[in-house]
This record gives sequence, C-alpha cells and structure tokens, in this order.
Amino acid sequence: YLLPGVDTLPEMQRTLLDMEDGCNYAHSIGDLNTCLCDWCKQQPRQPWLDEQTARVEVSYVVFNAQYGLYTYVSINFLFNRGGHVYRFTDMISCFQDPLRTSMGNSIPTAIAIAIWAVLQVKLLIDEIRDAIRTVRSSKHGIWRGLLRDYLHFWNLVDWLSMIVAGMAVFFWLNVRTQVDAVNSLMPATVRATMYPTGQAVGERRAAYQPTAEAWFTAAEQMSLANSACTVTIILYPLVIMLRLFKSFQAQPRLAIVTETIKTAIPELAHFFIVALCMFGCLF
Repeated sequence: YLLPGVDTLPEMQRTLLDMEDGCNYAHSIGDLNTCLCDWCKQQPRQPWLDEQTARVEVSYVVFNAQYGLYTYVSINFLFNRGGHVYRFTDMISCFQDPLRTSMGNSIPTAIAIAIWAVLQVKLLIDEIRDAIRTVRSSKHGIWRGLLRDYLHFWNLVDWLSMIVAGMAVFFWLNVRTQVDAVNSLMPATVRATMYPTGQAVGERRAAYQPTAEAWFTAAEQMSLANSACTVTIILYPLVIMLRLFKSFQAQPRLAIVTETIKTAIPELAHFFIVALCMFGCLF
C-alpha cells in the first residue's frame, strides 16, 4: 500500500524504488529492515515487475462529499508477449445514501416500486395456481405432468423473470449492506488520516495501515457488489422483453414473430455463444 495520508512523497518514491529493485540494495548492505516494501519477505527476492507479469492494477477510492458518491478507480496495465502495454481504466460509483433524495423524487419512486412488487407477487401466485391446476388435470403424475404439460417456453420465461427480479432485489440489498460497512469505517479512516500517531515512518504505517486496509477492502467489496447488481438490472429488461412477446400469441399476425423466434432458437443460441466469447475476451 502507498499511504499518502502518512507517507511523504520521498517515502513513497523510496517504496516504489525498493519494489522495482526487489530489495537487492537492502540485501547487499545486509539490512533488510531498511527496505520499505514487502517483497524482501518473499523467497527468492524479486522485483515486483518482471517478464512473467501479465497485468498490473493500481486502485484507489475517491469520495465526492458534495454528491455523497464513492468511486472505485482501477487502472489496469496489460502486458502482451509482443511488448505492448494496454491501459484499461474502470470506474465504479456508488452513492453513500441513494434514499436521501427530495420528496418530489422519493414519492414517485416509492409508488413505482410498490406497483412493481405487487405485480411480481401476482405473477408468482398466478404461476403457482397454473402449475397446481396443470398437475391436477395431468394423467402422468406430478413430476411428469410438470415436465410435459407445464414447463413450456413461455412459462419458463415467466419464472426466469421472477428469478432475475429476486436476484436484482438481493444484489441491491447486498450493495446497501456493503455501503453501510464502508460508511461505518469512514470516520475512523478520516481520523487516522487527519491525526496520524507515531513519529517514525514504521510507527505511522503500523498505526494507519490496518484502518486504511480495512476501509479499502470494504470499498472494493462494495464495488464488486455494485457491479453484480448493475449486470442483473441490465439483464432484467431483456427478460421482460421476452415476456412482451408472450402477449403476441393472442393475435395471429403478431404470433408470427414468436413462431419465428422459436424456430430460430438454435441459430440465435450459436450467435450469442460467439458474441459472449468475443465480449468476454475484452474483460
């Protein structure tokens, strides 16, 4: 860790030089205690950047007090075998308290969430009733009746929409839990930054680093939880769009669209497999 809150600029430069040297200078003079990095504790000693390095990540957290916004910034340097260095910057932001808005914005949001929750519960009840009615009228028993008579494509789409909705709620609550953890560690981190204890460099780092490390780890977990929540919320409209096609069955001309999609499912599956592989290589 580079700790600008307690380290001076020459001390941070010395730490980077020791990391680049692999603590060889400290070993040559026979005093590893003068080394400011942790690489001297590794056996064998080696520079932190060598021929086998594939990626270097520099991460830090920014807090915007005006908007109450945490931003986790990750700068990645990717090294290929040809010697080229690619730079990729990723920024993930999360509000300190997203519910702290004006009354004019809170009321419509609360009404929309309530309507959405009622519709999800209604959909769940309707699907359970439909499954029970199908099983009762089936002549193949419970499990075979569900597999043969109930689990059709559009029923699976309905259950998938409810599952994704539940995942979105779960991940959102997880984000709020992680944000609360970051908020609880924030005052101690600010006090340790404003009023560092100890005179020597080692004493200051020993007192400050555990607090800063705990807060940074919590912020990192918050950013990962926010990414998972964002991906789930992005997938949810796609599932809802599939449910929209279900209503096309009521009109013969519109049903042509759904029948075409059902016929093209193998080709679409192959296309999305290739597309996901291509986009996955970007990350």
